[in-house]
Amino acid sequence: MRYWVVSLVLVVLGIAGITYGVPLHPVPDPAVAETSFPGTYGSPGVVTVEKPGAYTVWEDGPYSHRSIRCRVSGPGGESVRLTAPRFLVRWETDDSDAVDNRTALGTFDAPRAGRYGLDCPFDTEVPGVGFVVTEEPDLTRSLAATVGGAVALLAGAAVAVTAFVRRRRVAVPRNGGPSS
Repeated sequence: MRYWVVSLVLVVLGIAGITYGVPLHPVPDPAVAETSFPGTYGSPGVVTVEKPGAYTVWEDGPYSHRSIRCRVSGPGGESVRLTAPRFLVRWETDDSDAVDNRTALGTFDAPRAGRYGLDCPFDTEVPGVGFVVTEEPDLTRSLAATVGGAVALLAGAAVAVTAFVRRRRVAVPRNGGPSS
C-alpha cells in the first residue's frame, strides 16, 4: 500500500514541477534596459546599455508572433548577433495583468556600454505589439523545476510498476500452491 502512496506523491510532485517550469520563465524579473522607439514599434529603436553583458529582446503583447526577426546593431553601427532561444521562454511581470506576455525573441552580447540599434520589422496592423530589452534572465529555477518534475514523474511511474509487479508475485505462488 505504501508504494502506491509514494508513487502518487512523486507523480503529483512531477506534474507540479513541470507545470511550474514550462514554459521556461525568469525568476526574479530581469532588469529592464532603457529602450525607445521614435513614433511606433515598427520603426528602428535604440537600446541604452549601461554595462557590458548579455541582453534579451522580448516581444511584449497579448499574442506571441514568433515569426518576428529582430536585428541588433552596435554603437558603431556594426551588426551584433542575436541568438534565438532553444526553448520557448515567456515572462509575465509581477505587476502585469496576466494579459501581456513577453516572449523571448533572442539574446545578444553587448561587449561595451552604449546605444545599440534595434530593428524588429513586423506587420504594424497587428495590435498590441511592443518590444522590451532586459539583462539576460535567470532561468535556473524554471529549468530545475522542469527537470526535477520530469525525474519525479518518471520515478513515480517506476515505483508504480515495481509495486504492481511485486503485488502480482505475492498473489501467484511460484510452485503452484500448497500440496495436499
